[in-house]
Amino acid sequence: MQRFQINFFFHRLCKTIASRNGFTILELLVVISIIMVIAMVSIAGLSSYGDAQKLETATLGMKNMLQYTKSQVISQVNTCPAAQTLLGYKFLACCQGGSCPVCLSTKSYEVDSVCSGSSKFINGDMLPSGVTIDTLNSTSFSYMFNTVSNTVTGAGTLILKQGSNQDSISISQSGVIQ
Repeated sequence: MQRFQINFFFHRLCKTIASRNGFTILELLVVISIIMVIAMVSIAGLSSYGDAQKLETATLGMKNMLQYTKSQVISQVNTCPAAQTLLGYKFLACCQGGSCPVCLSTKSYEVDSVCSGSSKFINGDMLPSGVTIDTLNSTSFSYMFNTVSNTVTGAGTLILKQGSNQDSISISQSGVIQ
């Protein structure tokens, strides 16, 4: 008897489903609404992830340029004119206002060789759009890697920001970059 009732139930259910020609407007609206909510949440999360990746890329680019500056000092590559002495290499964060240094290029940050009589632009790069240098909270914008003493003049912290996110780079007097 119970087996008959179960078979009868499934038979009626299948017959009911098979007799329908489509979906009601209410069912379609519910499904479309759910899809739209999921899409909106996904897009918001993806946008936030993209901003975080831009900031991380900018931070790594600056750290690489700082390492490049340090390696130039260690290798003693001399780009000075014949009558001048190489004093070191300087990393400059070319921000606007405050105590930001005047850069030799139009880049966001650069490396210059510093000779006894002049400075020369060596290398530089731009920050991704939307990423800026935090001029209020950074402690230094200029880092001179000295060839003679192997120390850094202007050691401090450089802070980058992208919207509400921020990342920092610390340069110690001994040249450790973190």
